[in-house]
Amino acid sequence: MSPSRQPTKHDEPRAQAHLAQLQYEGLIPPPGLLAQFGEIIPDAPERILQMAERQEAHRQRMEWENLRGSQRRSWGGLVCGFIVAVVGLLVAGDAALHEQPVAASIIGSIDIVGLVSVFVYGQRSQREERSERARIMAGQPRG
Repeated sequence: MSPSRQPTKHDEPRAQAHLAQLQYEGLIPPPGLLAQFGEIIPDAPERILQMAERQEAHRQRMEWENLRGSQRRSWGGLVCGFIVAVVGLLVAGDAALHEQPVAASIIGSIDIVGLVSVFVYGQRSQREERSERARIMAGQPRG
């Protein structure tokens, strides 16, 4: 537009564009958006809520199965550890009975040190896992 010419109504914009973005977390949209879905597809709100209920039930079932599997592995590890420890001590005792005190001491020491180190490592791992879960629940990023 030149400086000598006056603006006319034809110089105004002919079309306007508006951009809006809606963002939400979770399976269920906010009530207003849920109602808008209902205006387009009458049973959409009910279907969305049923989907969210099914997804939540599935998630809870998966968490329960994961917990049960974890418990089974934990008990299995305890049983195996107990068997290994008893066998190690029996072998050490047998070596002592057969007048092999050095072998008995070495085998017995390795058995006890192994048990203690596994216990300490397990405690440390559990502590780290609890800290990580607490951090996640608090919404802090992984570190």
